[in-house]
Amino acid sequence: QLNAGETPEALGLVAEDRGTSEALDALIDSVDDPEAPLDAAMVEGLAPHERRYAAEFLSRPLARGDERVIPLLEALDSPWAKLVLEAARTEPWLPT
Repeated sequence: QLNAGETPEALGLVAEDRGTSEALDALIDSVDDPEAPLDAAMVEGLAPHERRYAAEFLSRPLARGDERVIPLLEALDSPWAKLVLEAARTEPWLPT
C-alpha cells in the first residue's frame, strides 16, 4: 500500500521506458538475417539495460542451433549472457 503522495513511478516500481539504441536495433536485424555476418563489436555500444535484453534475445537463435551468436554473447560480458552460455554448455538441446 502506498502512502499519500507516493506513486509507483516515484518509488521506482515501474520500469522506465528507455527505448533502444540504433546499435541494438542493428544487432537484432543482423541476427534475424541468416546471411548477415555477426561481429562481437556489434555489442560494444550497448547500454547495461540493452545488454540484458540482447542476452535474452540471443538465447533464442542459440536454442535453434545458430552458433553465430556465441561470440556476441561472450562479448556482452553480462550476468545474463553468462547464464545463457552456461545453459548452452549444460543443456543437451543447445549446441556447445
